[in-house]
Amino acid sequence: MLYEQYLDAVGGLLAKFRETQGKNIAAAGRLVADSIAAGGAWHRYDTGHIKDEPIKRAGGLFAIYNMKLTAEVEHQLAPNRAHDEKTVESAYLRQEFMADFLLDNSHIRKGDVLMISSNSGRGGFAVSLALGAKKRGLKALAITSLEFSKSVASEHSSGKKLYEVADVTVDNCTPPGDAVVKAKGLDTEICPTSSIMAASALWCITAQVVEELLARGIKPSIYRSVNLPDGDAHNRKAKEEFQRKGI
Repeated sequence: MLYEQYLDAVGGLLAKFRETQGKNIAAAGRLVADSIAAGGAWHRYDTGHIKDEPIKRAGGLFAIYNMKLTAEVEHQLAPNRAHDEKTVESAYLRQEFMADFLLDNSHIRKGDVLMISSNSGRGGFAVSLALGAKKRGLKALAITSLEFSKSVASEHSSGKKLYEVADVTVDNCTPPGDAVVKAKGLDTEICPTSSIMAASALWCITAQVVEELLARGIKPSIYRSVNLPDGDAHNRKAKEEFQRKGI
């Protein structure tokens, strides 16, 4: 059955991730913990697959800050013209200068860490975001697919891809093209893997950050599920503690 093919593929990718990415996860955890322990912040930008995954999630950190770039264009379509599926997001994700606009208008500071998730790692915006962060004194942490990235051409003016400019890269181990299941009668694979693998990478890094902080005697503020009886009370107290100490 096709669903079994998918589960087999995901299981294989997770096994590969566990076998190959231990050192990179450890390096990512140290990078973020060093920043947080020194009063820095952990920022995150995702290009589309798991945009809100770590925000206010049970077992997640208070000390991670999602970055979003939004804009709206209103323009009535003239009669007898085909509907054009242009979106502002798809436009700026291919524009290098928009990375500077985002960084210049964000609450970043030298010594912070910016984690960038991009499966192919080829887009001009993602590469510029990493370069711009480093230029401003931040560390750039990447979650990307090395195999996918190495199989495609960069869209950045430098010819570089995300993994080539980041300080630390965690490979999510997804294959080129992302989808993994071959269905008879279709000429392209179905069922992508990047969301599962990127989320797994994110939570592995989070676990390592927590381990690093606890080893330094620093207790981070953690969300608890609001569906547990004491969830709301715990989160109120944790939020107060987080606002007091910033960790």
